[in-house]
Amino acid sequence: MTTDGVAPTDPSGSHALVSGAELRADDSAWDRFVAASPMGSYPQLTAWAESNTAKGWTSRRIVVDAPGGPIGAQLLLHRMRPGPFQRGYATRGPVAATLDRSALASFTGALQRMATGLRLSHVVIDPELEPGPVTGWLQELGWRPIPAIQIDRTRLVDLTRPESALWSDLRSSARWSVNKARRTGHTVEDAGASGLDAFGDLYLETARRVGFEANAAFRETFAAFDRHDQARLLLARDGDGRPVATLMLLDCGDRVIERYGASSTDGAAARANYLVKWESIRMARERGMARYDMWGTDHEGVATFKASFGGYERQYIGAWELVTNRVVHGGFAGLARLRDRGRPGPVTDRPTAPGLAVVSMTTEPPDGWDALVVATPGGHVMQGTAWAAHRRSQGADPRFITFSDGHGVLVVLRHQPLAVGSIATVRRGPAHAGGSGADLAARVGVLAAALGEAGARELFVDPELDADAGYDAAMDALGAAVTEEYQPSIHVMRLPLPPGTTEEAAWAAVAKTTKQRVRGAERVGTVVRRDETGESLDAFGELLVERADALGIAMRPELGYLAAWRRLLAVGQARLLVAEHDGQLAGGLLLYLQGGMHSTAYSADRAALRRELPGTMHLVRWTAIRDAIAEGASAIELGGVDLPGHREPPGSDDPNHGLYMHKSSFGAEWVVRTPARRLVLRPGAVRVAEVREEVLAAGRRLVRSMPSVGQ
Repeated sequence: MTTDGVAPTDPSGSHALVSGAELRADDSAWDRFVAASPMGSYPQLTAWAESNTAKGWTSRRIVVDAPGGPIGAQLLLHRMRPGPFQRGYATRGPVAATLDRSALASFTGALQRMATGLRLSHVVIDPELEPGPVTGWLQELGWRPIPAIQIDRTRLVDLTRPESALWSDLRSSARWSVNKARRTGHTVEDAGASGLDAFGDLYLETARRVGFEANAAFRETFAAFDRHDQARLLLARDGDGRPVATLMLLDCGDRVIERYGASSTDGAAARANYLVKWESIRMARERGMARYDMWGTDHEGVATFKASFGGYERQYIGAWELVTNRVVHGGFAGLARLRDRGRPGPVTDRPTAPGLAVVSMTTEPPDGWDALVVATPGGHVMQGTAWAAHRRSQGADPRFITFSDGHGVLVVLRHQPLAVGSIATVRRGPAHAGGSGADLAARVGVLAAALGEAGARELFVDPELDADAGYDAAMDALGAAVTEEYQPSIHVMRLPLPPGTTEEAAWAAVAKTTKQRVRGAERVGTVVRRDETGESLDAFGELLVERADALGIAMRPELGYLAAWRRLLAVGQARLLVAEHDGQLAGGLLLYLQGGMHSTAYSADRAALRRELPGTMHLVRWTAIRDAIAEGASAIELGGVDLPGHREPPGSDDPNHGLYMHKSSFGAEWVVRTPARRLVLRPGAVRVAEVREEVLAAGRRLVRSMPSVGQ
């Protein structure tokens, strides 16, 4: 539709017969209303709200009766911590029977009236409306444009035309690709929920290769829409029946939308990705759908691929924000200004990468985030959405930052009272994504400049990168000094698992004494299992504390780590293996599933049971290795053995020498990692913060020196 106030075509008359009150109260009526509107889109369906509950969002429908008919939106609400206030996001809303200035005024007024009760600070909308008079109306009503959150340009195909016309619209190269896939025995099926596992495997492979989403979000989305019969999952299989390409499709009225897609390397080479897209268009037409939405052409390569299937481009007006509580909104802005007052200008004399820039910095993760920074080479769970939610629950301020080259990084900001600027931390990142160390350093330089402009005074990074002279030289050029590490162990013991590695080959490389210990643990009845729910985490934490105390490492898992691990287990980014004997916990190992590898994060056994139950951790580690081989991991990291102040392989007199020999016995090799680095972004602000710390330290010393009551 256009934005000149013309009412959408609605042969059923459902818009005229339904009231705002009914739409607010009745989920089915609301879904019919959204589906019947040309501006209605799947994020306004109730299934989308259901799929976002796991992310901590609640929903509320705001609908009013305007002169031309109802107008409203499904508003996702998220609490801003600390404090009781919420922000609202009407993804792809509002939806109206008739879109004109009067309707927008009615909707805006309803939001403002309900803002107090909902404790709304601000609301964001991004309706599927093309540029035109509507942008002027929004500005007149108090809305202001902000950077886009969802895609603001897409390509649609008119499915009301004959199939032969749709086929003719494909570029000759696309038709050739579809026919090639057919000739080589590839077929496409609508697999439904039964295809989710295959879909996930393809997503993970694609994420490792080019950066697609590979976390649990697609399962939640499919499940919610499938309950409403609004989801399809298409799989392309090769001649041997192996899944090689896939698309997840969501329905909204007479439109079908591509939500997620992926393909294997073999599938792309065989052009199965072309076949599955053509079949999805053809099958959507056969189902009676009128429009096929390819959902986004904001990247040049993606735009070129999608354009080869015909259709037409459509541009939307992007995101708009309405401040509904100026005191709260102004308070946050005022605090930011106070932090920035008097700060020196950003550092501009560092080397930069031509053409590379930060393109977005958001408080919520873009689609595909975990694939971009967790599943990709060099990725880490501490760069993912679950870790961001954990840090937010602790009062930190996570920011999801994307670069013009398609890479991303999670930055956690910490603000300190009476200090200028914030501290920006990138834990176990940025991910190198298979690029060179120099490329990674260039990205850090661009990130530093953007964070400096945004008010950060210093930046800490410690990527999952093996020692790299190019990276070190480039970071030195940036003025990034080596700094204290966040974790007890920096370097790692790694067992590579090249393609084709078998369990038998891995077992043959295990030392004889270790094989004996594995078999011995099995003989005494020790059993290793996966704790899928995390029910043993508390007891496992106690084992870690016992081991850390013996090594002189300060570790208290109850102070946040247990909660973080539960989040990671829930999204499939961590795995807990526990060794039990007669129901008693004897040992455990926590793995992070990241970067295509299985990485040991923490492990410990019960020291008092070592004599009674020998070989417990040998059996646990061998089980972890077997799992990694079975699941196609490129390597398994058995964890670190170095300690603060001693960053070399432990000698015979070192407390961790036994652990080093233990991990070496499985064939693992010592791998040196790059150190953590600190970049000072605003020297003046850092000096102010240092003075603050000195004052606080003096105050603490004074308090300790004062006599206690009754002394």
